[in-house]
Amino acid sequence: MQNIQERLDAYKKLNDEGTDDEKRRLLIVEPGCAHDAARMRENGELISIGVYRNFTRFEEHQHSYIEALLVLHGSIINNIDGKRVSMDEGELLLINRFSSQGLICQSGNTLVLSIAILPEYVDEVYRLAGNDDITAAFTADLLVGENKKGEYICFKPSDVTQISKLLDNMLFSRLEGDADKNWLLETTMGLIFFYILDNLQHAAMRSPSRYENMVAMTALDYIEHNYCDGTLTDLSRRLHMPTHTLSRMIKKTTGFNFKELLLQKRLIKSVMLLCDTDTPISEIVQAVGYENNSYYHRVFREKYNMTPRIFRGRYSKNKQIRL
Repeated sequence: MQNIQERLDAYKKLNDEGTDDEKRRLLIVEPGCAHDAARMRENGELISIGVYRNFTRFEEHQHSYIEALLVLHGSIINNIDGKRVSMDEGELLLINRFSSQGLICQSGNTLVLSIAILPEYVDEVYRLAGNDDITAAFTADLLVGENKKGEYICFKPSDVTQISKLLDNMLFSRLEGDADKNWLLETTMGLIFFYILDNLQHAAMRSPSRYENMVAMTALDYIEHNYCDGTLTDLSRRLHMPTHTLSRMIKKTTGFNFKELLLQKRLIKSVMLLCDTDTPISEIVQAVGYENNSYYHRVFREKYNMTPRIFRGRYSKNKQIRL
């Protein structure tokens, strides 16, 4: 079986030396009018695939769909609403559907795979991921949301072997005569989306801080609702992120690590129970997630310079500010 480089070489040769009929199989399209969203919907297609080849420059244009670009050969510059994004061979770019873009070729014999993705397909992927999948929701909003104009996700498939293989199969299944198998394109693109979601922390974006802030706010919300038994491992699973990457991002954005934030929330909850209820202290310790009574007392004393019992006696009566 040919590897991707051998098949790309055959593709380039066919592009240069093939007959007109053979070249038509290359799915060559022009940027700016590469895919017809209305025709796609009429034909029941959610995904359309084509190739840009041997171009010098294409002026700014806009699509009514999300476009994914993969540089098969050469390098390009993509101007996305004023933001210049350089792309080398093997890089994948997904562009928000309301964004405008212009392409500049930086090398000869350039080949760029273009994939049109209708917004309803992204909605379907989001549904399959689950409405509680925060990373999927963030990605869908970034690519489909009208107020996210100019946003993009740039990803190196070489970092995740599965994505490279799936994109390879998507292109060459069309070249080998599977053009009518829309379900194959949709299924393959779905798998690519899920791999991207699992590795979103490696992607470049227009506003990296937006993703980092989303992660930090998600961590705080997670702690708010799971302070009794929440763990960094569980949160990393929900966000499809390695624990060390998630920990670093939380620390960078909030100034505290996950354990420190969890401890702060447990102490605040324990103070509320101490001052607003008559619940025994031993039960409060368990209610806020501490398994060790002596550890709770030590942490509480370090924070408030008094025991929980003295704290309750002093602040539960006069309702002074206590947090």
